Amino acid sequence: MALGLANSMGSIEAGKAADLVVLDGVVKEGLRNFGAQSHENVIAVLIDGRLTATDARKFTGAAVPSICPHTLGSKRLCVDFSRYNFTFDEMKTKNAGNVDVFSLDKQSSCRVP
Repeated sequence: MALGLANSMGSIEAGKAADLVVLDGVVKEGLRNFGAQSHENVIAVLIDGRLTATDARKFTGAAVPSICPHTLGSKRLCVDFSRYNFTFDEMKTKNAGNVDVFSLDKQSSCRVP
């Protein structure tokens, strides 16, 4: 790579940074239309190689509850809230009146006319 980052990114290998979305086999409209997928299709999300969210119904294992201790519906969040000035429960309380993070019912469209 021209920027000299080939040792840290550019392929899926141990030790390299990776942002990945793992989808189940039930994809809508094929993978060509990634925007047609919903949170129901997501098995796991990794950002910079770290597991950040999972679907507790599809992604299981003995270590999952300790790695991803916070639950929102069927989703588990793998966020270390000790890095922030609020807890998971405080975040849920402050956002109780907002649109559900996994609901498309009240969110604005991202489509550009």
